[in-house]
Amino acid sequence: MAEQKSQQHIVWLNSICRICGLPSKNLINKFSFKDELINICNIDVEQEDNEIIMPSSICGKHASQLYRYRKAKENGKAFTSSISVCSFGQHTDICPSMGNKELLAESNFGFGYYELRRETRDIEHIQESYKTLEAIKDINLKEYLSNRNNFVKGVLGMLTKCNFDDELDECIQCSMSVLLEHVYKLRNAQFIGPVSLLQNFTIFSLSHSKTVTDIVGNISAGGKYTTVCKMLDNNSKPRTPPNGDAVYVFDNEQVVGKTWTIKPNNKSKSSVITNIAVAGLDENLSVQANKDLHPKNAQLKLFVNAAIEEVVSEHNGNSEQDHIDDIVQKSISKQKYKICPKCKDLFDKTKRKCPVCKETIVQQPLDNTNPKESFEKIEQLVEAGNSKPDFALNTTRYDHVKSVHR
Repeated sequence: MAEQKSQQHIVWLNSICRICGLPSKNLINKFSFKDELINICNIDVEQEDNEIIMPSSICGKHASQLYRYRKAKENGKAFTSSISVCSFGQHTDICPSMGNKELLAESNFGFGYYELRRETRDIEHIQESYKTLEAIKDINLKEYLSNRNNFVKGVLGMLTKCNFDDELDECIQCSMSVLLEHVYKLRNAQFIGPVSLLQNFTIFSLSHSKTVTDIVGNISAGGKYTTVCKMLDNNSKPRTPPNGDAVYVFDNEQVVGKTWTIKPNNKSKSSVITNIAVAGLDENLSVQANKDLHPKNAQLKLFVNAAIEEVVSEHNGNSEQDHIDDIVQKSISKQKYKICPKCKDLFDKTKRKCPVCKETIVQQPLDNTNPKESFEKIEQLVEAGNSKPDFALNTTRYDHVKSVHR
């Protein structure tokens, strides 16, 4: 009977991988990669001559990784891998080859064969269930935790003294979900957890920083900057334009960084953000359907010419000039010309003496008004009933407006 169990154990060992401990139909002798195994997995196959303890083959998945390492080493290239090696011990009655599933957690096979398979299936289930932004947005943490692998939850509950069967606080549920996703991330480097991804969405919306998003993605299962942007772009829905006539307005906010380094192919960093706004005018009107406004219609030309003549007459006539134009002209005058303090005439910056009154020409004072004082002045003029306040334009009063450029 003991010999039969031992033979059954050897047959089972010959059907699993030496590295991951999982059964595979495509097995390769481990001696074919003895140098790679000792360099990457710290496994010396020459000393593993006991067929009752150690499997004799490796699966095709890990064989391909070892082969890539061999080629990279031959070509002098760097190679990184996150291969985790399963541990094996002496044959006992709780060995998976004997079909005992209840005591696998106490064996020397890590999570055990069956629990390892369940955990892998749970990772695949999460990846399939939370592909879209809608599924992630409507996630129920209590239901999400209840559907996870019981063995992993038992280990985490024992370490954190947290019982998953109790009514947990939302913050604790979120923390335990993130912790569980961290464990799955260590098992599968490509794993993206929905709760961790939601956290990275929040961080990205607050920081607008690629570096911060990548840092969080490296240390959690929340995905990096590329994953976050791809998820948002794939699930974004186009806005429905209003019916009838509409006015579209767009504005480009551009920031260009200066660089003082002199080197080949040196480029300046720039950031451009385009803001688009749309306003509906009337649902019952449609300018595009108006035949009178067709480009071939002579009435359209008359309408455009009349509008142009009206604008020209406003500029050339005695109508009151817009205060923005006054501010621009005053600003240009202060930058290009000097003023005589006596006769108030303007002269070029190269002049020093006024040719009429012989006074020293001085530079026009620039407006350095405090933004707070400008707002107080405007409020006082509005309260006094002055509908057209005469105040100088000061761009520094917009410094309090936060920009999303990073």
